[in-house]
Amino acid sequence: MKGKLKIIMLSTDYLPNIGGVAAHIFNLTNALQKMGHEICVVNPIQGQEWKINLTIENGVQVCRLVYPFDEKKLNRFLNRIKITVKGINQVIKTLGGVDIIHQHDYIGLNLAILMQRKNRTSLIKPKWIWTNHTSQFVKDYKKVIKRQFLKIAYKGVDGIITVSREIENMTKEIFKEKPVCYIPNGVDIERFNPYINVERKKYGLSDEDFVILCPRRMVEKNGIIYLAYAVHKLINKYPSIKWKFVFMGDEPSINTDKNYIRTVKDVLTEPYNKGYVKYLGNVPMEKMPEINALADIVVIPSLIEAVSLSALEALASGKPVIATDVGGLPEIIFHNNTGILVPPREPEAIAVALERLYFDDVARRRLAMNGTDMVSKKYSWSSIAQMTEEFYKTLLLKNQI
Repeated sequence: MKGKLKIIMLSTDYLPNIGGVAAHIFNLTNALQKMGHEICVVNPIQGQEWKINLTIENGVQVCRLVYPFDEKKLNRFLNRIKITVKGINQVIKTLGGVDIIHQHDYIGLNLAILMQRKNRTSLIKPKWIWTNHTSQFVKDYKKVIKRQFLKIAYKGVDGIITVSREIENMTKEIFKEKPVCYIPNGVDIERFNPYINVERKKYGLSDEDFVILCPRRMVEKNGIIYLAYAVHKLINKYPSIKWKFVFMGDEPSINTDKNYIRTVKDVLTEPYNKGYVKYLGNVPMEKMPEINALADIVVIPSLIEAVSLSALEALASGKPVIATDVGGLPEIIFHNNTGILVPPREPEAIAVALERLYFDDVARRRLAMNGTDMVSKKYSWSSIAQMTEEFYKTLLLKNQI
């Protein structure tokens, strides 16, 4: 088994998009490159005209596949598939062959992968690996017809990686004969650490503010509305405390929800007007270490979640975390040990947890220390990359048996 692998990371979601999937691909790619593997991120995006653009971005080779927008959804889909097949073939030619096509989006590019593999003249085809990140899969799992569709859509996949135990169990139930491997999200423990100093005034905050950060995009699955309701409970009960609730992902973009943003901001109108709320907009990934450094407490109020990258980054940054008891969050937030777990959709529970930690700085320090220690031992990107490499090579060895 050769040491150096040639890998395509394939996804419709990549930087500069905000969110966990884009950051996951970037960090995994960086870690695998440090191990000596050659990688290109292939990212189809809508634009004005057909274009294939191969560049280096932040040390990562990226192939941007631009396809024209069309009013008809079917035409947009076909345009994306067409450009993706061309882009994959060009990258294979550029790299002199590819061992792995590692897909990170959900269903969007399956047809392109199948077409590319079918048209290859070589007897050795790249292994198709899919990382199952998405909360949409959790929703689809509950529907019989959707489960049958997924069996067809991923019939040709060689192996599946899941980022939470919940998704792993669901995936194994649907894809009984496919190799399925649990590899969680990771965190860059060099960039995210408890020793980052940042001037709060740079972000319109003061040293006297008690900063509660919600580092999530404003989409329904992230449960931001329930933290918004909790804000009212806390400021009504303790109006003299200098609460500062900091929200992100509050601007319309490809992976936020403008209607949900409007709903959340409507709920927060009064606290915002009174100075209790701060919006930071769509913060780029490279700014997140210092954003986490601003916080006294981080809240992850998700309704559906894998092993949250935002939660891992907060833990690595030495912040006490309050999170909902859903999906993969209990795999990293151990109640009263590495954080506080609360039921989903319960603003009162979030408010009670925040009140408790505000008045108990000893508990805040203990939770933060335990969380940082746990993340540094188990969730570094170097560890995640090693597990991913092992899964790649296990599948590739099947060609040699």
